Amino acid sequence: MMSKLFTVAMAAALATACQSSKDTKHEPSSGATGATGATGAATPDVTADSKHGLVEGEVAHAEHAEQALDSQREMRAERLESRLELLQIQEPVLRALSDVMPLTDTGRVDVDAKLDAFASKLDQAQLALDSVEAGTNNDFAAAEQTARTAFQAADTARAQAWKSIGAARVPATVGPSAGSAAGSATGSATTIPPST
Repeated sequence: MMSKLFTVAMAAALATACQSSKDTKHEPSSGATGATGATGAATPDVTADSKHGLVEGEVAHAEHAEQALDSQREMRAERLESRLELLQIQEPVLRALSDVMPLTDTGRVDVDAKLDAFASKLDQAQLALDSVEAGTNNDFAAAEQTARTAFQAADTARAQAWKSIGAARVPATVGPSAGSAAGSATGSATTIPPST
């Protein structure tokens, strides 16, 4: 009888202990839950905010760099355009000059060829400038270098045209009247009558 009572008491004690252990596992303290909840809620928010801030900073930096590049590109394109305009206004001036100056026949042929070459180089320079203005920021450096090369070629053609005009001029000749005047001046200078 005593052993049965002992067995029942032990079983009841074990059942009570198991129930108490289950209740402890399934019902965490409010303090622990709050801390976990607070930590769980705050940590993702902080991480998300940090990432969002980094992304916004990178975007702003990229936009600023893009604007700076656009400004620099526009300024350099304007310089190229001004340089091309200076070259372009010289082509009609050279043609007008070659029309009014006395040139030899062979010289005029050479001048016309040089002026045509100059006009062709100007067209190429204009196309290169158009590529600079229409291109993207990625290919701007290459387009600008191509334009500078084209401008240099146009400037060389301009110098050659000027030089050909100077070389094609009809040389000045001394006419008979000029020779007679020179002879009479020489004669009068050498025939001074003696003093008395």
